[in-house]
Amino acid sequence: MVGALSEDLDINSIELRSKDIYNIINKDHDDLSKYSTHCESISWPKNGEEAKVICKKYLRYLDTSNILNIQNATYDICILLNYWIYEKLNEIFPDEESSDKIDIAFGNFQHIWNELYNYSGNTTHNKCKPDFNLVKHSDWEKRKELYEYYIDYPTFNGLILFDQSKCKAYYEYIKKKEELYEHFEKESLSSGYDRPEFYIRSKEYIPEKVLPDLICHNQILADKAAAAKLSPKGYTLDDQEAEPGLGPRGDSLGFSRPSADTLNPKSTPETSGFGTKVSHTVLGAAPVLLTATMLYRIRRLGGGRTNSMNTMDTFSPYTPETGDMFSDESANYISYQPM
Repeated sequence: MVGALSEDLDINSIELRSKDIYNIINKDHDDLSKYSTHCESISWPKNGEEAKVICKKYLRYLDTSNILNIQNATYDICILLNYWIYEKLNEIFPDEESSDKIDIAFGNFQHIWNELYNYSGNTTHNKCKPDFNLVKHSDWEKRKELYEYYIDYPTFNGLILFDQSKCKAYYEYIKKKEELYEHFEKESLSSGYDRPEFYIRSKEYIPEKVLPDLICHNQILADKAAAAKLSPKGYTLDDQEAEPGLGPRGDSLGFSRPSADTLNPKSTPETSGFGTKVSHTVLGAAPVLLTATMLYRIRRLGGGRTNSMNTMDTFSPYTPETGDMFSDESANYISYQPM
């Protein structure tokens, strides 16, 4: 069922351009030591050894990536590279007190980049300078995710239009981005919010616009409708039907349960005392009256006027408890009629 897509489908199995790029950067290449001189020549905060590894992988990618040399590319790989660095530094320095350490480490990346590409005159990859203005935002993770989606969608667009085998996995991936767009739409209404420069361009791939193009879209909607019909409906006591032998929402003897109005009568200053007294007395007497009636019926089956009178005598000790039910002056009597 579609409702179980998140559990049944492995989104990690689908092809994503951003994932391929990360895999290349993250790989422990044999020639990483080639970049040790630059990364180990400066002072790093605590956990500096891990930061040095990130530094080497970053420099290697700048040095070997052919994507960086593509002119007029549809996306900027340097934006993705900046987010990769910032995410890795947050993994090394995870606690809130590490913000300064992250800033220092990121500044080191800027220093190394300047030494290698800016000051040296080597302009091959100078556009990939570590950019604080790009990553230094409270919602940087959502910005990173949005740019990944912006890169990913065009690369798998052709597949999901015609390939049924992984269509549902791509559908799930795209569907999850709805909350992402809702976040930026909401934040854009806030005064002073610095919206990502690529947000407007990414709206071309907003889920509600592109999902209907998927070959499996109609089937998924049909599955959702079928699942909704099969799902158990919620119910309350008022919705329950009386079972055979039961009164409506009552007990096995056919007695209805007291309603909310009976248990909690609306009162006025003139009637509050009287109503409370009647409600409590009636509810307290109900078990006695029920028991009396049942015993009387049983004894009547045995026959004889004497049995009837004896039964009445048996009940007499209980009648004072139910007396004074409606008046402080007049007596109250219970009449037992044979069935």
